[in-house]
Amino acid sequence: MFNKRMFNKRILKPVDLIKPLAITSLLLTLSGCITVNATSLDYQETKKLSLKASDIKVLQIDAAAGFLIIQGDSSLNSIEVTADIEAYDEDIKLSLKADGNRAELIANAAHKQPFNWGNNSPKIDLTIKLPASIKLAIKDGSGKIEIRKIDNDLKLDDGSGSIHISDIKGNVIIEDGSGSLTIHDVEGELKITDGSGSLDIQHIDGAVKIEDGSGSMDVFDIAGLVTIDDGSGSINLKNLRNGLTIIEEGSGGLSMSDIKGPVSIK
Repeated sequence: MFNKRMFNKRILKPVDLIKPLAITSLLLTLSGCITVNATSLDYQETKKLSLKASDIKVLQIDAAAGFLIIQGDSSLNSIEVTADIEAYDEDIKLSLKADGNRAELIANAAHKQPFNWGNNSPKIDLTIKLPASIKLAIKDGSGKIEIRKIDNDLKLDDGSGSIHISDIKGNVIIEDGSGSLTIHDVEGELKITDGSGSLDIQHIDGAVKIEDGSGSMDVFDIAGLVTIDDGSGSINLKNLRNGLTIIEEGSGGLSMSDIKGPVSIK
């Protein structure tokens, strides 16, 4: 409401109303232009990278948006990368380089505009084949992840997207923001810090430690000690062969069967 004393009882004329309406219309028009330009991905290409891996012990991956598929193969002697790129005007960072016994893969399609939605956001989809003996250290932004047949340790720091991991002969450490997480057949230990999303954990030879925010949890056939700190969501446990410690059960149902060894629930 106008303060009459401040405006000295001024009476608004039609021209006074037209000016703010014109400014508002102009702002809306400019906003519309920004939105249209932001969704135009004008660069699409598939690139292949290769690196001899005879001396490589560790592959470090720094990826932004896009799916990530990694397949270990004991018969390979090189790291082979296929990158499917959708970006703005070739504004990408894509490289595979060796530094001593370490290799680094960088894949990042820049967001040049402030507004990006859905499938129109820049991304680099990565398919990687590598010797199974190489250790993996991965930092990923968003998109689904599939990792199979690695005969060494795996460390993954992920923002969002579903994760499927299987046939790992080393230890596995995962920090995940959101998205479903499926891990089967790990010969080492498994440590998970998860924000939200369902967990499906099966056939783990080592100890399992889980810190979970929300989402259902199925943990089956674990040879080592299982330790769980849970926020919310149902917990289903079966065939745990070396004990169970639940630090915090949180909210949600708890189902247990075939639990051997000491059990502690707080």
